[in-house]
Amino acid sequence: MAWTADDLVAAVRVRAQMPDAAGDGAITDADILTLANEEIALRLVPLVRRSRGDYFVSIHDVDIVSGTGTYRVPTRAQTSGLRDLTIVDSSGREWPVPQMHLEDAGPAQTVGGGYGGARFYMRGPDVVLVPTPTYSDCTLRMYYHRSHPTLVPNAESGSVAVSSGELRALKVPANDAQGEALYPVPASWAAGLTIDVFWATPPYGPVAFDNYITNVNTANPTYNVYTLTGGLPTAMSDNPDIYWLASKLSETSIVGLPRECWPLLVSAVTARVCEVIGDRDAAAMAFGLYDRESANIMTLLTPRVEGNKQVIVDRFSTLRGGRGRGWR
Repeated sequence: MAWTADDLVAAVRVRAQMPDAAGDGAITDADILTLANEEIALRLVPLVRRSRGDYFVSIHDVDIVSGTGTYRVPTRAQTSGLRDLTIVDSSGREWPVPQMHLEDAGPAQTVGGGYGGARFYMRGPDVVLVPTPTYSDCTLRMYYHRSHPTLVPNAESGSVAVSSGELRALKVPANDAQGEALYPVPASWAAGLTIDVFWATPPYGPVAFDNYITNVNTANPTYNVYTLTGGLPTAMSDNPDIYWLASKLSETSIVGLPRECWPLLVSAVTARVCEVIGDRDAAAMAFGLYDRESANIMTLLTPRVEGNKQVIVDRFSTLRGGRGRGWR
């Protein structure tokens, strides 16, 4: 079951003992979602990142072009940063690309070698490979922590499924086989729109980004058929009983945090709402609850995988002696 933006707004109103939007002149549902987006970006995401569990890591592949050394970091990357960088050769093997200091970039350009000897440094929002590639048969793979999309009301997203090789977007309210509510896509969605698709079941997360709609077939009374540039995302199986949630570019109606963090988000947003309406005592109580909950949640987030990790040390590292080659 997905926990949606509408569920979050309802939970905050209950926690803050506020009436629904129709009877409340102090704060609207849109205001609550604005505060929620701020709290996710400035409080919840850093908290989850602190666990070092790579909960938000995604992959972005770029074809390497011979003679081109500069490549843009994905627009969704938090703080325009990277988690890791590798080069994938034509056989599918990944080669690590260590980071170097900007000051060392000039001398390193004179060093020859293929992608096995590549290094990189950051320059603004760009990755710069050193030395400049003289090969073009491989891919630059960027691992990055993705930003949480902007939360929007459920009415601004919709349920989609793949059936008979078609991407079908629901246009009337319905329930899935388990009785869970499905959401019709906005009637205004048309060719020329770019959508993102998310899992509607735990552990949630993105299915496919940047899907450009080239055509919409509206002949069926219960669903529209979308034609996408590049065809259907490979992660979407052909099964009419499996639904995903589609939203406009960089938006979502699903709270993309670990489920255990949902009450924590409610506390954080409730505190901000109480601040806005001038109820300082209630805000202090909500922030106090948040502090207690955040201490507990780290027990669940860390470690994400129990057990000891294998430590891999480069034989050329100063931490090793000897003249060995390769990795161990």
